[in-house]
Order: sequence, then structure tokens, then C-alpha cells
Amino acid sequence: MKSLTFFKWAAGLLLILNLGLLAFMFFRPLPPGHAKPMSKKEIQKHLNLTEGTFNKFHASVQVHRGKMEAANAQQKEYLKQYFDGALKEGEGEFTERDSLLTLIGKMEAEKVKATEEHFNNVGDLVGDNYQEEYREFVEKTVERLLLLPEKRGKHPRSGK
Repeated sequence: MKSLTFFKWAAGLLLILNLGLLAFMFFRPLPPGHAKPMSKKEIQKHLNLTEGTFNKFHASVQVHRGKMEAANAQQKEYLKQYFDGALKEGEGEFTERDSLLTLIGKMEAEKVKATEEHFNNVGDLVGDNYQEEYREFVEKTVERLLLLPEKRGKHPRSGK
């Protein structure tokens, strides 16, 4: 009889632990950098875009995405060559690796310039009355790009 009671309590405790684990997995906030992108309605409402200006916004997004994908692919190739050179031994490879570092830096600069151009295109689409909302949009986007934690105050456990 005592062992039966023990197993009932153990099974109940394990059930509660499993339910708590499932609740934690499904209801916890997403880590930085993995935030859900804004929906079409949210963007239109936040930036006061009409259907036509939203289509221009979406075209700008597609152009920006294409530039970023091309730059990332090229940068990946340069990085692969750079680290392949790091594994080989030889005298002439040092200058080649330096030039690859320069190219990698140029690709990073291209990505920054492409993002700035995209932000400027979005700013042109937004009316003068919504410049404050545009600034907020840019700030939130930059936070996501840099994987910065949102400005919510201190985390209760870490104090950060």
C-alpha cells in the first residue's frame, strides 16, 4: 500500500514537471535575433503606407534581400579561401590572406551601404507626418540586425 501511494505521488510529480517543461518551451520569449518579422498589416499601420507604397516597400525589401544574399555568398567564398590558406603553409600566402581580409571588409561595407540605401528608400516612402514612426522602425530593425536585446528594462534574474 505504501509503495502504491509513493508511485502515485511520483507519477503526479512527473506529470506536473512535464507540463511545466512544455509550458516553458511553448510560451517563453524568442531569443534575440529570432523575433517574428513584422506582418504586412503591422508595417502598413506603423508606417502609414498605402497599398501602392507598401508594394514599393516590398520591392525595396526584395532588392535589399538580393544584394545581401549576393554579398553574403561572395563573403562566404572569401572566408573559405582565407581559412583554407590558414591551413596551408607557405610564404606567399600571408599577403594573399591580407588581400582576402580587405575583400571581406569591402563586402561587409557593401552590406552596410545596401542596408542604409534600403532605409533611405523606406524613409522616402513614409510621409513627413510619420518620420518618428520611421525612426522607431529603423531602431527596431537595427536592434534585430545587431541581435541587441530589446529595451525592456532589466532581466529579473540576471539584473542586466
